[in-house]
Amino acid sequence: MSPSKIKKALFYTVLLAVPTLTLLGIGEILARAFFPQFKNQITNEEYTLGQRFHSSEMLGMRVRVPKPTDHTPRLKKNNVLLVFGDSISGGHGLAYDDIYWARWERLLAFEYENPPEIVAIVAPGNNFVDNLNQIQHAIEHFETEHVKIVGLVYQFNFNDIAPYSKQDLLDLKHINTTHQDWWKAIVRFRLNYLNHSVLQRVLSHYISRLISGQSTDCTQRGISALESMTWSYGALPFRTEAERLWKDFETQIHEVKNRAGSIPFYILVSPTLYDIDHENIHNETFSKTNLAWNCQTIDPRAKLKKLSDEAQVELVDPILYLRQRFLARIEEGNPERFFFLSDDNHFNRLTSMYFSEFSYYAIVKDVMNRTQRAAR
Repeated sequence: MSPSKIKKALFYTVLLAVPTLTLLGIGEILARAFFPQFKNQITNEEYTLGQRFHSSEMLGMRVRVPKPTDHTPRLKKNNVLLVFGDSISGGHGLAYDDIYWARWERLLAFEYENPPEIVAIVAPGNNFVDNLNQIQHAIEHFETEHVKIVGLVYQFNFNDIAPYSKQDLLDLKHINTTHQDWWKAIVRFRLNYLNHSVLQRVLSHYISRLISGQSTDCTQRGISALESMTWSYGALPFRTEAERLWKDFETQIHEVKNRAGSIPFYILVSPTLYDIDHENIHNETFSKTNLAWNCQTIDPRAKLKKLSDEAQVELVDPILYLRQRFLARIEEGNPERFFFLSDDNHFNRLTSMYFSEFSYYAIVKDVMNRTQRAAR
């Protein structure tokens, strides 16, 4: 290419770049001014929604740790209360101290002289297959090491009932672009740089609102009708598959209960936005998701109640308590969000406090009472 053509190409590049960058800069300033709720929502390898997090491994499984120096967490006691869950138990968007089971640790230390150690095995994206396999593995390991397990807690999420495990998704290389190097580079760039932009967050939110399905026709909506809760709520086009998955879930819960033997086993239900906010306080999220609840064919709570009764598993569902606290704030004149902006699954610090309160008395106190009775 001749020098004159190179100069001409550079001239047009600058001519296009300057106004584009200027417009983006103005857009960023306006977004920060008019949408302050979207600030500090950085999520990447080191942060979730602006909160720093550190993780390590125990038994080859992921655990959340309070400090970056906790590279190899080790048991400090010979009795443990095991918690298994997904990003809810991993503290998505929360500091370590604000996670429900971390609050349990502090309350235990206040009330008891030698409380059990809480070990939380957590991984974002886990469903019931992942969690229940991990429970089996942990029971075998701790029994081999002669560590007493005083209780098992499985944090159930309404997206746990799904026709795939996390490994299934990782194995879909032949149809999934996320395994391509160029795609990984784009994702890293978005996580580490674009997520700092409030403009990018605002555009992502409102574009999602525009492209979300508006139809109430269940067949036409497909998975978008109930999204990640398609199978737990049995969205109409997937009802047969959903019933089969629930039966698989029931079978595995029975297997874990049989394996656990006399160890108290609890299913702790984590609520969704739709359980709590009937008053549309989270109006942006409702507008974005626009789920078609007319497509629901299964009552998952009824399924869980029946399953827990049959398997003799303790079902702990804080929905009524959380709903009461939500309404109390509205009646007082201090309505407040219980979930993160543009997120119908992950509850915030306030809700984590209430969730911890309820589950501590429903689970941890019960475990300690059983332990004390057995020691007499």
